[in-house]
Amino acid sequence: MIVKPKTTGLGLSKVKTVISGSVDLLPNYSLGVSAGSTDKYWHHFVVTFDDDTLRIYKDGQLSASVPSSVTYPQILEDYFIGCKNNEWFEGSVDELRFYSRTLSANDVTLLYNQ
Repeated sequence: MIVKPKTTGLGLSKVKTVISGSVDLLPNYSLGVSAGSTDKYWHHFVVTFDDDTLRIYKDGQLSASVPSSVTYPQILEDYFIGCKNNEWFEGSVDELRFYSRTLSANDVTLLYNQ
């Protein structure tokens, strides 16, 4: 999970075998989308949010999306990686990246195929 303490966050979480992407604008708003179950192998996940839609990609393909009308702050400040409200990410994270724009489906596919 990637979250800014007590205020906002855009993240990826894994609980048991289910991977989800989320955007949180605390204290009043939380939106999530699930990519479904995983196995014991490495997978490539991308979470994007463009003020209209929250999307989660798994292995270069759109897995799920959900519409939203909330405006998300465009400032990256002090974010935690791996924990949100004492819920720890269950897995390993490799090659974590932040972008100053929302990645397109083509961008995600290109990243996956690198």
